[in-house]
Amino acid sequence: MSIASVAVAGGVLAGAGVAFAGTPVITHDGGFQVGTAGLAPGTYESTGPTTLGAPCTWTRLSLTNGQPTVIEYMQTNGPSAVTLQATDSTFVTYNCGVWTPEEVAVPETPVVTEPEPVETEEEDASGSLDLGSMDLGSVDFGSVGS
Repeated sequence: MSIASVAVAGGVLAGAGVAFAGTPVITHDGGFQVGTAGLAPGTYESTGPTTLGAPCTWTRLSLTNGQPTVIEYMQTNGPSAVTLQATDSTFVTYNCGVWTPEEVAVPETPVVTEPEPVETEEEDASGSLDLGSMDLGSVDFGSVGS
């Protein structure tokens, strides 16, 4: 199947038959408008061909002067992945099974714990301070008491 026939089969060239996914999962063949609530830009993964002996075929398209232009085209006999950009206009898929958004690892929220108490030896702070042995000759008291 040629690129043009895949695009026509999805309803891209004529603009008819373009499906809008209600959820961010593509479950059937067709042409899907990128940037809608159901098909946001991002990376999607396919389960692979649904018909034995026929490849999974997908195409990313943009519109140039109102005409579809192929950005990327792929045929594969196994699972596949595609990254749709915000500048893509349409994604066409044929015989690829279900497309789901790529799982994004969400970092775990760190657990905050109370710090362990630090054990210190208590020192005897009692005693006396001998102010008579302090040399205060280099201390500038300025205008204290003036």
